[in-house]
Amino acid sequence: IDIECKFTLVKFNNRINQVINNLDLKEVKPLTVEDYRPDRTTALYDALGETISQLSDQKNVLMVIVTDGHENASQEYNHQEVTEMLDEKQKKNNWSYVYLCNDLKTSSQGESLGLTNSGFASNCIQPQSCFKSYLCKDVNMAIKNYRTKGISVQSQLNSV
Repeated sequence: IDIECKFTLVKFNNRINQVINNLDLKEVKPLTVEDYRPDRTTALYDALGETISQLSDQKNVLMVIVTDGHENASQEYNHQEVTEMLDEKQKKNNWSYVYLCNDLKTSSQGESLGLTNSGFASNCIQPQSCFKSYLCKDVNMAIKNYRTKGISVQSQLNSV
């Protein structure tokens, strides 16, 4: 299946850094373990709020949220605002979400954002030493299968 896909990569810690913006997926180099480097604090709500606002008019977005820590640094957006934004985009623009984390405390944050029914992968709680490799191999394959075969990302990750 040849589907037009665009790719945006936003990295965040206490700052939001848009690394790639709306690039054709065919032009994106594969992400490696070096692309996943935990650093400093976690401004998750700001990263989500800014990214959703930027992509606001887009339809059929698959947003993969990867975090190694609990929200602790956002200045612009709060939990309620982000939860409402995620829900609105899912209902009105057919957005899908996958929330990936590496510990139980952080997994409850995904649930509190309402992401359990829209793609929370329950076995993504990986030891820190395995998390980067897991992201590069299993998640990349799951997203490829989602885009080409329509197989849900969470069902693939939960069977790994």
